[in-house]
Amino acid sequence: MLEKREGQIDLVLDHLQPRGFERETFAGQTAHPLDRGADRRAWGGFIEAAQQRLGVPGVALGLVQDGKVVFAAGSACASSAASSR
Repeated sequence: MLEKREGQIDLVLDHLQPRGFERETFAGQTAHPLDRGADRRAWGGFIEAAQQRLGVPGVALGLVQDGKVVFAAGSACASSAASSR
């Protein structure tokens, strides 16, 4: 029964916002350039910590700046990958 009303429900839920709420936008803003050394270490540590904390068996992340890949990393738990086959 809800399938018939899914569009209307989504419309209502997407527009329920607290008074004074404004969506954040980055349109027209310039991104800060990534520092290849320090930022790379920070992202690597963040990904590893989040993966362990959330119990995610595999993660991949790529960051592109000015049309060039500036960060690419991935990790997976071999035992989780093997058991999911």
